[in-house]
Amino acid sequence: MTRKKKKLTTPVSALRHYSQPLHHPIEFVMTIGDTHIYGGSIYELSTLADVSLVVDLSRTNHNIDSAVTGNAKAADLCPGLFLSQPPTLRINWEDCSTPPLSELWWGNLLQVIQALPSVSRVAVCCVGGSGRTGTALTILAGLAGLIEPEEDPVLWLRKRYHDGAVETGSQMNYIEEITGLMTDAKPAPMALGLTQGWHDMPGIVEPKR
Repeated sequence: MTRKKKKLTTPVSALRHYSQPLHHPIEFVMTIGDTHIYGGSIYELSTLADVSLVVDLSRTNHNIDSAVTGNAKAADLCPGLFLSQPPTLRINWEDCSTPPLSELWWGNLLQVIQALPSVSRVAVCCVGGSGRTGTALTILAGLAGLIEPEEDPVLWLRKRYHDGAVETGSQMNYIEEITGLMTDAKPAPMALGLTQGWHDMPGIVEPKR
């Protein structure tokens, strides 16, 4: 039986009643092998210490390569003050959409995570910490075998992270495509619609009157 594709739109009424924080705090979500996986907003990343890898989905320059920058003269004068950031993968992933990344790419990322030293920390972050972050976390959990075949992958993630994770139908379709796990969950309201304007966001339509 062919599954129907999920609706790719979210009513603006859902945005008006959204109660999740715009920038979700960094929090522990799951363990893959001996590596602890965290999710949240890139703007909250500084609250997590000793990070081995950052998967940055935000399309911002917030997490630059050094926490402190300066010109060459400053570097010569005070080299000990330039603090480097952890290794960072920056994914060009538009808000409310899906990335052009294959199952093979996600599998390779999973292998990297599994090969990290024991008790490493990986942070998966976008701007709000909900849609893109939730999608990526669900995919990693699914490919790592943490989700049973009969379980709904999106609901699994929402129980362990927060109920606003994974925001659009297209993201749910993408999760199914990459992991092979089926979901009947509903798209979550989008926090950024309150700050960017729902009419400017892909996948948002004004409801019929």
